[in-house]
Parts: sequence; C-alpha cells; structure tokens
Amino acid sequence: MKYLWMTLLIVFTVILTGCGGEIAQPESAPVYDDAEMATQISQLLTAMPTSSPVSGEPQLILTPLELPSLSPAPTSTSTVLIVNTPDGTATALATAEITLTDEVLSPDETLESTRTPTATLTPTTTITSPVSDPRTSLGDPDWHDPLDDGQNWSLFEDKYSALSVENGHLVLTGLTETGGWRMATTPKLVDFYAEMAANPVDCSGGDYYGFFFRVPVISSPDQGYLFGVNCSGEYSLKVWDGLVEPNGQTTTLVKWTLDDSIQSGSGQSNRIGVMVVGSRITLYANGILLNEVQDSTYPEGYLGIFVNSEVTDKYTIHVDDLSYWRNP
Repeated sequence: MKYLWMTLLIVFTVILTGCGGEIAQPESAPVYDDAEMATQISQLLTAMPTSSPVSGEPQLILTPLELPSLSPAPTSTSTVLIVNTPDGTATALATAEITLTDEVLSPDETLESTRTPTATLTPTTTITSPVSDPRTSLGDPDWHDPLDDGQNWSLFEDKYSALSVENGHLVLTGLTETGGWRMATTPKLVDFYAEMAANPVDCSGGDYYGFFFRVPVISSPDQGYLFGVNCSGEYSLKVWDGLVEPNGQTTTLVKWTLDDSIQSGSGQSNRIGVMVVGSRITLYANGILLNEVQDSTYPEGYLGIFVNSEVTDKYTIHVDDLSYWRNP
C-alpha cells in the first residue's frame, strides 16, 4: 500500500513540474507512511487549477436522452350523413361510420400518414321518384288564361250548353244529355301539352268533363278527341266524328277506367292534362300519368273544353285555369 501511495505522489509531481518547466531532481525522496501519503495527495489535488470555460467558445453539454413512452392514439368514430344528390331523381340517405386509427412507427421506419378512414355505408331511406309532372318540367306555358274575364271564349248559350264567367272562373253548364263544348280562340296546335284546373258544382256517377282537342275546324267543331274524367273518379279517351251519318260516330281509345289520382264527387277539383306528340297521346290527372295511346286520326287542330250531363240536370263545372305548352 505504501508503494502505491508513493507512485501516485510521483505522478502528480511530474504533472505539476510539466506545467511549470524543468524542476531539479531532489537528492533523495522523503519516505511517508500511509496517513502522511494521503495528506500529501489531498494537498496536491487542492492546489491543482480547475478548468473554466472560455467566453465565446461553444460548450458541449451531454445529458441523458429520455424518450417518451409511445402509445397508440385513441380511436375516434364519427357519424356522417351523406346525401346522394342525382340528376332529377331523388337520392337515398346513408349513414357513414368513419373510424380513424393512429399507429406508432418504430424509429427506423419512414414517417408517413397512417390515418386510414374506414367507411361503412348503411342506407336509411329509399326515395322513389314519382312520375314527372309536365307542369314542373316544361317551364312557363306558351299560353295561359286565368279565366277571369272570358276574353278568349265565346260566351253564349245554345241548346246543348251555356258558357259564362262568374267570380273569376269560367262556368260551363250542360243543358241536355248530349255533350256540349266551347273552343278557345287559340292558334291551331300540332304537338303540345295542355292542362286545366276544374271542379264540378254538383255531380253524380257518369257526369263528366274534359278537353276537346285537335279539332280540325274551329268554326264547325264536329271532329276531334275527347279526354274526360267523371264524378266516379274514372277517365276515358274517345275519337268523335260528327260528320258520319246519321248521328256521328264515337270510337273509344281508352274505356272508362278508375284511377286513384282523380278526385271524385261534387266540388272536388282536378288538374287534368293531355300531351300530344305526333300520334302519341298521353293523359294526366293532378300531375300523375294515367295512360298513353297511339292514334293518328287527327294530326292537328284547335283546343276546347266540354261537359256531358249523363245523370245530373244542368251539370255545371267551374274552370279556374287553362294553359298550353308548344312542342313539349
């Protein structure tokens, strides 16, 4: 142990002498016991200069790096309402459940987005589009009469019918069991869609009213098509040719057919429409398609309205509006 202390003393002595230049070797080295040796080393350590940083020099400070513990991010779930808006048709609603998951990457992996949405679509409502109402798809009519004053009609009474204007609507009354009609002062029409809103004051059973259209000669309306609805909620389509001897001829294209789209009974208003394109004739009630037929008996003509008193004496209808669209 004594030799160890002596060795350390010599080493520190050499260090000190190296800092201060050459030092003459002592003639003889003193001998210390263990306690004295420890005291000498302590004094040498105390006397050694301490290193202090030089101003302006960058200092390198090493501290232990503590890595935060990584744990998976919580999973979030949201509900999104998706509306699949199409073209003209109604769209279904769906609920989308979006699940987002964050994954932890190891240090040697390339950092990329790992948020991957997973969508589950659950249909909630199915919307079925009804048959298109021509009025909503054709835009503004080419001709419109609110029927407030009767300026586009011949207001008179003959042995079959009477036409007048009362309280802002056209009043057409059947005077016999034979149908009576009136023509509007419109141009001759080829392809068109026409509709009117009307209701019977009192009616029963087979009393009916409707359109008289594609009448070849407006001054003598003896031919044309008759599309009518009756008080029982039925509709029909007929071809009338009054020039056939002796009493004219009626050809039925659509026999009387019951349809829920037609409001039945007294005072029930209906909006009835007819579309004619070439030989195709399409019938509507309150915007709903009733039927479609092909017939080319009369390719063009004028437009009018009619009543037919099958049951009720002086069967009367009120017409509140009439319009037509060219080339639908």
